[in-house]
Amino acid sequence: MIPMWGISEMCMAYFKSGVVDCAVLAIGIMVMAGLYVNDPVEFTIQVFIIDLICHIALSTLKIPMNRMAVTELVAAYISGYTVCIGRFNSDFKFREKNEELNINIKQREEMLERLDLVAAKAKENAEMAESANREKTAFLTNISHEIRTPVNAIIGMNELILHNTDQEDVKERARDVDSSAHMLLALVNNLLDISKMQSGNMELIPVPYYLHYLFTDVENVIQIPIRNKGLEFRSDIDPELPSKLVGDIVRIRQILTNIANNAVKYTKEGFVEIIATFEKRDEPDMIDLILKVKDSGVGISRENLARIFEAFRQVDEESNRGIEGTGLGLAITKGIVDKMGGTIDVNTAPGNGTEFVIRLRLELSEASQLPEETAAPSSPTEGTREDFTGKRLLLVEDNQINREIATMILREAGFALETAENGRIAVDKVAASEPGYYDAVLMDIQMPEMDGYTATREIRALADARLSAIPII
Repeated sequence: MIPMWGISEMCMAYFKSGVVDCAVLAIGIMVMAGLYVNDPVEFTIQVFIIDLICHIALSTLKIPMNRMAVTELVAAYISGYTVCIGRFNSDFKFREKNEELNINIKQREEMLERLDLVAAKAKENAEMAESANREKTAFLTNISHEIRTPVNAIIGMNELILHNTDQEDVKERARDVDSSAHMLLALVNNLLDISKMQSGNMELIPVPYYLHYLFTDVENVIQIPIRNKGLEFRSDIDPELPSKLVGDIVRIRQILTNIANNAVKYTKEGFVEIIATFEKRDEPDMIDLILKVKDSGVGISRENLARIFEAFRQVDEESNRGIEGTGLGLAITKGIVDKMGGTIDVNTAPGNGTEFVIRLRLELSEASQLPEETAAPSSPTEGTREDFTGKRLLLVEDNQINREIATMILREAGFALETAENGRIAVDKVAASEPGYYDAVLMDIQMPEMDGYTATREIRALADARLSAIPII
């Protein structure tokens, strides 16, 4: 309620001095009431109080209220009431809009809070998924190392049997063991590779390499199954193909080996052919290497063609139930090709064989052609061995069985051999040796106390340049 007593006193002072008459006094008070009050009910109460005060004042002063004053009083009341109603309606709308705005603001704040919660949850889920991927990769890496160790022991012992027996039945069984062990090793490697791809942890290691070694290596891998199936092997290597390139030769070999092995598996009769050519690019130090693998096998139907690069899937599983495989080879191959920024295409039809075409963009090495004395070696002849008599190696391996197997194989090849159980012992032995005492170091990677990477770095940091430059394999 507005301070009406103060206003009345002020106006009564004017009245006593003869400045204003009663009507003007009433009008001024009521207009002022209308300007200060927004609620019509309160305005009416205020007017009644003011009117009462005015009547008391006039009665006390014995001044009669004339008709004109009454008319002005009523007009002032109506005018003030109208102003008050207008202001009340305006204020009501303002409050209504303000409440609506407050509701909208509150809803938006609640929405933002929910979005913040969703974003925080998504971030938490992403971090958990990333952590799970890291743990899975670490687990698979560790478990693959643990599986490889006994499998390598089996392969090594089996190789000693093959080289040291003349009994054909023993050799035949040993070959079966060797085939099964290599299949198990390939399965472990494939599982590790597919895990790395799914978690985005597969890395490429580009190095200079001699391209023609690639074809010799792949031929050596597939020549036994080709011979066992009575297939014809063909190769067509462009003689103008640059001999020395820069790239991840291990992964390129894996691409070509996977495709070639697949061709052999799905070809019952006929041939398997490897074709290699290239195309020059505008950049003088770049080429497109084009690798093709053709076969005269069963071919692939159109519906199966769309799924051949999916993991854990084999082509036409019903028809090819007798063909061994995990369905990972082509998925891994596609992943590696994509990682290299290349392409892989398939030309095929049921009953008409299959042709895989791989295109990789690679960098030329500074020396684009191999020197004559380092030309690619021919395929090794069964039963022939190099003589390494007089060469001394330091074998660094923490697994006792692997050390024993490697020792037997290397000594049989003519090497003089010393061993170390971990990287720390290896570093100490190299540091304490005379330059040239060891011709090379065979270094394991995962070992207790000091791993192979750390040991290699410490050897490379030795003060004697002749010791720090020792070949480490």
